[in-house]
Amino acid sequence: MATTVGHALAGVDCLLIYRAINPSKNVKLGVLSLLGMMFFANAPDLDIIVSAVLSNDHLKYHGQQSHTPFYMLFFSLMVALLLLKTPLRSFTNYSLGEQSYKTVFSLVFIALLSHSVLDLFTGPLRGLHNSFGTPILAPFWPDRVSSPITLLIGPHHDTADRFFDWYNVWVVLSELLIFVPITFMILLLSKKMR
Repeated sequence: MATTVGHALAGVDCLLIYRAINPSKNVKLGVLSLLGMMFFANAPDLDIIVSAVLSNDHLKYHGQQSHTPFYMLFFSLMVALLLLKTPLRSFTNYSLGEQSYKTVFSLVFIALLSHSVLDLFTGPLRGLHNSFGTPILAPFWPDRVSSPITLLIGPHHDTADRFFDWYNVWVVLSELLIFVPITFMILLLSKKMR
């Protein structure tokens, strides 16, 4: 699993790429749309809270159903309905601009999917090492799929002491060194395309 920072920056990148590819949609690039994409890119890891409540082991259900594309499709459909068919519609219009169901669904889905894609390339060591893997092909393939290449280092999150250690500070800094330049490049390219 990548850190919350890495997932959040991937969510921002998804919004920037979506805006560049679909300029006719006029999706706003504001604080609320950025925060929304950051939230949805991290949302699959909310299973840690569910695990803690249901079993007193915060990792028991982590990285399972919430990290599968079928869950993400269902969740994206529900979020799009909630944001466009309830009084939240005015909030959605304010944060994204006047958008269709398809646009909201697409944005939420790609933010969620970015989570599993990052996790697919996260492992204990960078380089030609198998990643931790993710159930990205479930339910067709129930096993976790691992990449033979690890691009991101996974943080320690099994205990509070290990979560707040210097190793995790280094992991966050290394993700910033990777994602911040990528985000700026996407931003510059997307401005040229618009």
